[in-house]
Amino acid sequence: MADLKASAILQYGDPIFGRLVLAKKTAGDDLQIGDFLNFASTGVEKMNAATDDATFIGVCGTLSEDADGPDQIMVYLKAIVEVPTESATYIPGQSLSMNASNGTLETASPDANTIAHSLEYKTSATSLKVLVDVVSLQKLFSVAA
Repeated sequence: MADLKASAILQYGDPIFGRLVLAKKTAGDDLQIGDFLNFASTGVEKMNAATDDATFIGVCGTLSEDADGPDQIMVYLKAIVEVPTESATYIPGQSLSMNASNGTLETASPDANTIAHSLEYKTSATSLKVLVDVVSLQKLFSVAA
């Protein structure tokens, strides 16, 4: 399995309400800026399966390479990032999910396991600008009407 990591964080949301600081689940974990994270009972860790979408918490904003790194990790709840994708045609607003076998995003079918949405039209794309908005996904943060 491969980790899903943004190659660039192009913009992140509100500097107060658009991020959280959470503990690392395992002190020795290697977390890099741009890693897609999920919340696992006591802290954050790298996503490692498409089904981690239910606990997807956002994009890592803190470098913490091992047990000597910080144990409190800044997580962007809303961000525009550039990510590797399966070679395909993408349209704006298209739902995307993680392909854990190679650490890319791919078309979510049908919206199952969605963690991001395409922000551009591209054909044969192997990287894409996407919107990550954890609150609007309504998985970890449910929104009552």
